[in-house]
Amino acid sequence: MSVFSERLPIPKEEIFENHEGSFSRIGLIGKEGVIREVEATLSMDYTTMVSIRDWLSEKISDFEKRYKIEHYSPEKDQE
Repeated sequence: MSVFSERLPIPKEEIFENHEGSFSRIGLIGKEGVIREVEATLSMDYTTMVSIRDWLSEKISDFEKRYKIEHYSPEKDQE
């Protein structure tokens, strides 16, 4: 399993307009899209995978209770 970060490309140039001492960006020159960088590739045994799954399920449940979110079920999407 790989984990990654995403960011917008760093522009080569930025174009600003001066409005009485207040600058506002009016344009960018550079690449478009999203840059995705792999931060780490993880390798684990079955026991570790199950432990992480259980831990993550618990955190998701806590989040749903805290923010009063209805439990998501992939089966509902298929109906």
